[in-house]
Amino acid sequence: MPNEFRLIQSTYRGCSLLVHRDYIFQKNYTNQDQSINWRCQNNRLKGQSKCPATCRTKDDKFIREPSEHNHPPEKATKIQMHECVQNIKENVHDIKKGVKRYFEEAINESIANNNRSVEEYIDDIPKFNSYRTYLYRIKHELFYQVYTINA
Repeated sequence: MPNEFRLIQSTYRGCSLLVHRDYIFQKNYTNQDQSINWRCQNNRLKGQSKCPATCRTKDDKFIREPSEHNHPPEKATKIQMHECVQNIKENVHDIKKGVKRYFEEAINESIANNNRSVEEYIDDIPKFNSYRTYLYRIKHELFYQVYTINA
């Protein structure tokens, strides 16, 4: 079984995502044997037919390949924005400037590094308010850990 997937932890709630052939899966649950069940992110859409696609992984390998989707793959821009947010989360504790400014600069830099127009990203650009609380918590948790150790 080919293992052509990558994991992203980018949602504002910290949920893990699996990207396989431009389809996005959300972590559904972990089994007792530590294998992870995933379901298509479009499984939760309201007003549309829910996608039945699922898969299972263990130790970064597919145990069960993804089943068929009932919709086209995601746009590359949406996947890129998920990856950009993951990068922001991993680096937010190292920044010397404001969190909102860092967030906006990172998004703009990600868009500029690809040869696409901003209009292609309009529907996929994440809103700072969706991640604000989470990003500030990450930044402040590290600050308080350092402060407590040095006190």
